[in-house]
Amino acid sequence: MKLNDVSIEQPPIVSRAKFAGEIGRTPLTLWRWEGLGWIEPAINIAGKPFYTREAIEKFTRRASAGEFARAPHAPVKVRAALPC
Repeated sequence: MKLNDVSIEQPPIVSRAKFAGEIGRTPLTLWRWEGLGWIEPAINIAGKPFYTREAIEKFTRRASAGEFARAPHAPVKVRAALPC
């Protein structure tokens, strides 16, 4: 992509926090998704987690294809037991 003859490219890595903000989730949610195998594990650079552009693109393709879709469900209301 060019803007006034200056080449603008996507950075090769993105922090977990930045990517989470871009998709409207928390970094903790992304960490959970790593455990589920939905997104490739982050790489550690100086103690901070980063995703490669390839990992993000792969996750986006899989999500767009509906691979992570589940049927919606309503929360179950639990009634408290009344004291006798």
